[in-house]
Amino acid sequence: MVSREHPDIRRGGDATVADDPLAQTLPAEKKAPRASLVILTKNGGPRFRTVIERIQAQVVPFDYEVLVVDSGSTDGSDEAAVAAGWRVIRIPPTDFRFGPTRDFAFSHAHGDLIVTISQDVVPLSDNWLEVMCRPFEKEGADAVQMWAVLPEPVTFFWEKAGLFYYTREIRRWLRQYGIGLSCHCLAVRREVWQRYGFGEALMSEDKVLQARMAQGNCKVVVVPELMVEHYLEHGVIRLAKRCMNEGMGWRFVDVRYSLRDAILDLASPRIWRCYVLGLLRLQMRRPSEFLYPFLRPTCLWIGNRFIGGYVR
Repeated sequence: MVSREHPDIRRGGDATVADDPLAQTLPAEKKAPRASLVILTKNGGPRFRTVIERIQAQVVPFDYEVLVVDSGSTDGSDEAAVAAGWRVIRIPPTDFRFGPTRDFAFSHAHGDLIVTISQDVVPLSDNWLEVMCRPFEKEGADAVQMWAVLPEPVTFFWEKAGLFYYTREIRRWLRQYGIGLSCHCLAVRREVWQRYGFGEALMSEDKVLQARMAQGNCKVVVVPELMVEHYLEHGVIRLAKRCMNEGMGWRFVDVRYSLRDAILDLASPRIWRCYVLGLLRLQMRRPSEFLYPFLRPTCLWIGNRFIGGYVR
């Protein structure tokens, strides 16, 4: 059973605050913003510069702040955020863990609503942030999820086929909870986060929060608009690490992916029908596309069974 409570977040390790006049506590004369946008960064590259541009173009009917927690960028991502006028807190790379780091970041946010996106999620509309926050007022939401579209053209075969997340542990999760909450574009009420938190999860901290909120009968609203774009790299090594980390992360919500699960997913008729069609139609070109039906179940099982830390 997943614990519903989480310890108060006060620690920051060796964190340093860059250009952060607000720090953690607002001066008495400073009014808190309605919303805080929180982003965890490390070497976001040119795409993160695009994220900055799109966030700066947002038109919203309320005050908001942007807070970045950077874990050792060497490509100037942290400096780009400072130049944009955002609050930046720097932590050592060795201190980064998804659950504790996101809790640490949220503890430094001042808004009643906390929105978080991945560093490579690009808003596609100037009113994206307003749309994310709207269900809190209009529908009494405790949390709001927005799904992302893939950059055009979609090039990875298994994403185009809608089979990137095809394995059994995900299907079991969806049967239990209906959706899989994801921090790639998520908003939550401050008091809800304070009650439940992300916990000590090294990965899949969003699923930890989801399970805790479900125990508290919290209301999650999925907005129908698709107003962000999320790009993922699909090299063999990166996919293998991603799947191992997913497998490891599932343990934080007591989800097991057994050897039997892996074998059944490896032998899935649906996957192999799609595989053969992809070969015949010359739709698969990269090694990662050819290997994915083997790679995902195998690496999920290894991560779930054997991996004790985040694979970098």
